[in-house]
Amino acid sequence: MDSLRSEGDWLESDFSGHMPYDPVRFLCMRGSGRLWACDGEYVACRPNDFHPATRQRHANFLASGHYEHVGTFDDVQIFKLLPGSPFRRDNRTFMPGVNLFQDIREAAKAAVARDWALYNDILEEIAGALKSRFHADQAKTMFDDILQTIFQNIYLRGGPSQAEVDAGLANIRLKRGVGKGRVIALPNR
Repeated sequence: MDSLRSEGDWLESDFSGHMPYDPVRFLCMRGSGRLWACDGEYVACRPNDFHPATRQRHANFLASGHYEHVGTFDDVQIFKLLPGSPFRRDNRTFMPGVNLFQDIREAAKAAVARDWALYNDILEEIAGALKSRFHADQAKTMFDDILQTIFQNIYLRGGPSQAEVDAGLANIRLKRGVGKGRVIALPNR
């Protein structure tokens, strides 16, 4: 027993700083086939399963220093977001894509706070979840209904106009290299 104590008490060691793949973070990546998850501080992804255009965009972001590789678990690669990355968020306690009702509430709060990175992440997670579970037409109808609910919540919280939300969303999408930053606007309230 004394020989174990002389080496230090390994049961009390703090391993939390070594790898970010703890039991809670990126739980959504386990066994789901999900390709991408971002909590604002780290990115978990399966680049081998990416579409070629997405793989190229991922390589460009890696080359331009938006994030750096810190480890791999099975087929999931973990990257740390570096300062100045358009994927970095201040709200790192919330993981979009786990609970739809929480996503709707957090999307409205993000829009009111004008946190367009978080707002975009939430909308992408909602859209991805719907597209993976439902036929395209049904997924679009459901997504439109969810957007209406989000905009109602934004309005009730005294948030920005739809034009400001659309502009903020378009800007963050341009920074992230997704499309041309165009957003389909909903009918006026």
